[in-house]
Amino acid sequence: MNQRYTQISCVALLLLALVLPFAFKSSASGKKGISEEDRVKAAYVFLEAEKQRNMGRDDAFHHLIEYAHSLDPENTAIAYYMGYSRLMKSNMNTADSAFMESLRMMRKHVDLHPEDKYEASLYANGNMIANQVQEALRVLKIQAERNPHSVETRLSIADAYARLGEFRNAIAAYDSVQLWQGQSVQLLARKVRAYQALNDTTGALNEMRSLLATAPRNVDFNLAMGNMMLMFGERDSALVYLDKAQQYEPENGATYLAKAQYYNAIGDSLNYDKQTYQALVSKDLDVESKVDVLADYARHLLVAKDSTGRTENLFNVLIQQHPLEPQIHMLFSDYLAAKDDMKGAAEQMDYAVKLDPTEAQAWKRLVILHIISEN
Repeated sequence: MNQRYTQISCVALLLLALVLPFAFKSSASGKKGISEEDRVKAAYVFLEAEKQRNMGRDDAFHHLIEYAHSLDPENTAIAYYMGYSRLMKSNMNTADSAFMESLRMMRKHVDLHPEDKYEASLYANGNMIANQVQEALRVLKIQAERNPHSVETRLSIADAYARLGEFRNAIAAYDSVQLWQGQSVQLLARKVRAYQALNDTTGALNEMRSLLATAPRNVDFNLAMGNMMLMFGERDSALVYLDKAQQYEPENGATYLAKAQYYNAIGDSLNYDKQTYQALVSKDLDVESKVDVLADYARHLLVAKDSTGRTENLFNVLIQQHPLEPQIHMLFSDYLAAKDDMKGAAEQMDYAVKLDPTEAQAWKRLVILHIISEN
């Protein structure tokens, strides 16, 4: 019995040793008004709170961290996570006074312990949400000095500069990110937005040409270049790059989608229709994109009072391609209801609820359709 008790005690002490370096960071021994017993108890409770948080049990985490904070309110690590917990419960509403108070609770620990980069990152993100961009930038710069190879931190700094309207600084920061991670469409999009804000069309185009030069036959790069040209009003040049993308990968549904958007922008309904159809029947375009495209396409034909049956045909093609996707049946139901075919709409919604019985909205819409049909 004594041996078993000793083993359990050793395990408990080992677990405590793992959390104490963090939980005791701000707690100097002998703090007036807080007993050593309460400090140790708070550390144990904090350990259990972190365990609950990692398991996704937010309510248990909140109650435990509140208790730990009541035992040792001077422990900045516990106060930080007390603020974090309140931040999560505030629904990120900046008008809520609790939101700002939560950030104040988090700041002290971040300032005293800049080595805790995860906590600093969460605090910086909270300030970005609260539109306290200067405060977020201050913390991010400290983290960049401590972790000069962190691409994520550099990217956050660049985004903060862009939020502040300091676009030249933002571009310089994006350049530093590019040195570490290389060029990408996502990074380019950020830089282009900064150049646009500066009304620097030449800078934006030079960036895109630089990216395209690294891989002239890259479909994503050509699509990005085509979209940029269209944005700048260079329609002929835009179409050249979109055509190249389609030529390089004729089975890529994204190329047809991009060209459909191009034709829609210039008011060419005939070619918009053709490219949209090809995008929807392609096998490699993801379902979410197809549903979004088909929703726009269906609205377009409803407005045009199309009676050719093309939309119904497309829905049937998509259902054959993706027979287990309730989203397609729900959209088909909405389309048929808009055409006053309530029986057909109810039939499609019935398919949707059978594929996903947990979708409450589908059940509600099915009931409404039956009521309208007097069924």
